[in-house]
Amino acid sequence: MGEPLLPIIAEVVIAAPIDKVWDVLTGESTVPEWLGAMDYKAEVGTTFFMQQDPEKKAVRDTEGSTWCDVVLLEKPTRFSFSWYLPGTPETTVHITLSPEGDGSTFVRLMHDEWDDFEREAIEDYYDQLAGNWETEVLPRLKALAEGA
Repeated sequence: MGEPLLPIIAEVVIAAPIDKVWDVLTGESTVPEWLGAMDYKAEVGTTFFMQQDPEKKAVRDTEGSTWCDVVLLEKPTRFSFSWYLPGTPETTVHITLSPEGDGSTFVRLMHDEWDDFEREAIEDYYDQLAGNWETEVLPRLKALAEGA
């Protein structure tokens, strides 16, 4: 067995106060925009879906999508959700917000709990996901929070 997969970490500073960033981070109308989720509700225990197929997403078809369960909403600093395919181990995405002295907000995303996966089996997916958090997802959150 190869080296274990470490948590994926992505960070960004958003030029907006923490309460505004929190509202965009967890808002039922904004989560679909920055995260691309379907059926998100800002309630612990809610299941929402990450559908990569645009045609399936357009008709709200969850077949083949990643499932996510809201596990923590601790305003205004912590938001966590599980990330899994049915029948596979769950990983968890933790997002923390910290106020910066200049009225900005530091956002840290950590996607962890990869211990139940063989590195060789999912390394390409893991690497792609790490890149997407850093170059696509957090920049969309930043643009939305700074522009809202």
